[in-house]
Amino acid sequence: MIIHKVFNTQPVQKTADGSGYRFVISSEEPDLVKDIVVQAGMRPVSERIPAQVDHSGKMVDMIGTWGNLKTVGKKTFADLNLFEEGTSKMADMVRKLMDQKVRLGASIGFLPEEYEPIEGGGFKFLKSILHEVSVVVTPAHPEALSLAKSFGIDPERLRPSMSASSETQKSLLRAKLAIKAAERRVSTS
Repeated sequence: MIIHKVFNTQPVQKTADGSGYRFVISSEEPDLVKDIVVQAGMRPVSERIPAQVDHSGKMVDMIGTWGNLKTVGKKTFADLNLFEEGTSKMADMVRKLMDQKVRLGASIGFLPEEYEPIEGGGFKFLKSILHEVSVVVTPAHPEALSLAKSFGIDPERLRPSMSASSETQKSLLRAKLAIKAAERRVSTS
């Protein structure tokens, strides 16, 4: 089961050659549910990782690819290479938002391979396979919503909703329950 983890928004910079944007996509800090993703244990599924908006998995939300992944200390960096202008409304909107210095975040989608429970709650994911990284919009920002409208994107689609949030929480809960069930089966064998 793919697990999604959001990393706090950080200032995004243009890449040295100006063709993309450099993001911190993940960190070894505990997240809201006390999970930790060990950065040295995270490996990409391929050289180029799909980039999309909000883990939608829909073709319309594809915005480009991530490359040049580098782990430095307890942070992982990657370059977002957006599709050419006019290829995707979402890619065009993300480009405009970043050019206007709107803070955006990254959220990783990974498959855990090796993990251990953390005393006090949460899991430490020691080894994982990175499958995708999403750009997370900050729709409460007025510029983000008006810019979405200018690209013909329904701004309501970008607002966080209880169902989207609860679906993510349900996915996390299902993953944790599956892990605990597997641990029980192993310990009783």
